[in-house]
Parts: sequence; C-alpha cells; structure tokens
Amino acid sequence: MGRSGPYQKRMNQAIDRLVSATQHIRDCERCRRVFEATFEAIGETDNVAKGLPEELPAAPNPWGVMLEALRELRACKEWPIGI
Repeated sequence: MGRSGPYQKRMNQAIDRLVSATQHIRDCERCRRVFEATFEAIGETDNVAKGLPEELPAAPNPWGVMLEALRELRACKEWPIGI
C-alpha cells in the first residue's frame, strides 16, 4: 500500500476499467448473454473435476472459453473504449 505515483495511477485506471466493463455487462443484453454462456461453460469444468462419468464430453479449456468471450464482448458496439 506504500506505492504511489505512476503505479497508483495505473492501478486506479485498471480498477476503473474493471468497473466500466462490469457495468456494461450488467446493462447490455448482448454482453450479459455472452457472460452467462461463458459462466455456464466454465462451470462445466467444475463438474468434470467432481468426478462425473467419463462418457460425458470433455470440458472446454476455461482459458480458451475466456479468450473467446473477450473477443465477443469487445465486438459489442457499446463496449467501453480501452478495455
């Protein structure tokens, strides 16, 4: 907590961007659906880790799902600039 100057400024900007992205996802129906689908897809990885039968399809790679979701979110015409 003892850091200041440029570090503090960058950290505050990063937090502001997170808040903007969160508010946009909450308010934009399209992005909310993208987030919901991502949340559900990543949740499937938790089920596989819990020992479900091997016959079930392999769970998606969570990082791959997140990267694809970010592309979709950034494709929104109303997505906040700089995020």
